[in-house]
Amino acid sequence: MLRTRPDWDFYFMTIAQVVAMRSFDPSHQVGAVFTDHAHRIVATGYNGFPSGINDCEERWLNRDLKLKYVVHAERNGILSAAHRGVSTNGTTLYCTLPPCTECTKDAIQAGVYHVVHGPATEEAVKKWGPDFAFARGLLDERRIKVTEFSA
Repeated sequence: MLRTRPDWDFYFMTIAQVVAMRSFDPSHQVGAVFTDHAHRIVATGYNGFPSGINDCEERWLNRDLKLKYVVHAERNGILSAAHRGVSTNGTTLYCTLPPCTECTKDAIQAGVYHVVHGPATEEAVKKWGPDFAFARGLLDERRIKVTEFSA
């Protein structure tokens, strides 16, 4: 008898959670995975500092300083694909949190056609709830399919 296997959303959200583990962010580790129509991974990203920039503990623990350095997971994935000359046009973006407004604008410009995101934590909603709502409005206006993933 064949065993059941996870559906694509579960599979890629699990990978996004593993990608998030690469982040040193002490408050929110976020991961993103971009996939094409054939369910192949195009790019991944996590929230971290730009390549070659010292990501020492002092910078991560100072919130104001951290925000000046950090590149969000979704943007990191888009930039990683661009760096390798790979298109994100027509991809699905899997991210462990709802995307912020800036990352949503990047995703729209990068040609993402579907966003699958994990639920916002209570802490994230307190910090970024209005931003998540604005970002969702952009996705809806652009008619990009959005799925909130729950395991």
